[in-house]
Amino acid sequence: MKNIKPYLIIIIIFSLIPIVSADFAVNGGFEDGDFTGWETDIPGIVCGTCGGEAVIEEEAAYTGMYGLRLNGSITFPDQNYDGVAQRIPINFEYVTIKYNVTDDTGVNANNNIYCYIVTDEGEWYEVFDVSSPLTMGWNEVNLTKTEIETLNGNSDWGSGTDAWFLVEARTSAVGAGTSDFTVYIDDINPPQDEPVTPTPTLNTEMRIENKINDTQGLIVGGIYLVVGAALVTLVAAIFGSKP
Repeated sequence: MKNIKPYLIIIIIFSLIPIVSADFAVNGGFEDGDFTGWETDIPGIVCGTCGGEAVIEEEAAYTGMYGLRLNGSITFPDQNYDGVAQRIPINFEYVTIKYNVTDDTGVNANNNIYCYIVTDEGEWYEVFDVSSPLTMGWNEVNLTKTEIETLNGNSDWGSGTDAWFLVEARTSAVGAGTSDFTVYIDDINPPQDEPVTPTPTLNTEMRIENKINDTQGLIVGGIYLVVGAALVTLVAAIFGSKP
């Protein structure tokens, strides 16, 4: 191979594009420091003002700066509810949620913490429902959509494209007595608002111009790689030659 005079111009444009999360929860870690993305009063679904209290605070955090505190205090025969809800897509893949019961006391206390997905047709899908939970630190619930369907013996999500996702605490007592109940909630699916390490992707534009003596050739080739859920385009230079 003689008299090879390649002239190669490669222009590579790098852009940092964060990985797009498939998680459904908006402000699922409550890191906005408020109820952005959440509702606290949806008739027939959830009530964050029905005698209990729903608060975003630092003490309730498992990760990050903030978490959700749900708590109530009653004297029989009263009972109260406090919780949050948001719309999620029906085509979700899984649910993760962490909760920590820090107070479950009182005479004849009968408290419970629960999480459900409710379709517009009125189908209630249990994610978890725990009565008289233990105060033994953080618990994590992690279920795929298929596991939720198996748990509930139902896979009919109706005709809608989304449904209500809710987590709620109920404070009550059996017979005469009092009840105090406090639960921390955090890291729902896990939160989208946590920093995501950007993955560099290549948007590559290549022009290869080869001049070899009196013969010119142009060869363009491409190699495409799939990295994670993002397509990364990598175009490699192919050179020409003359014997």
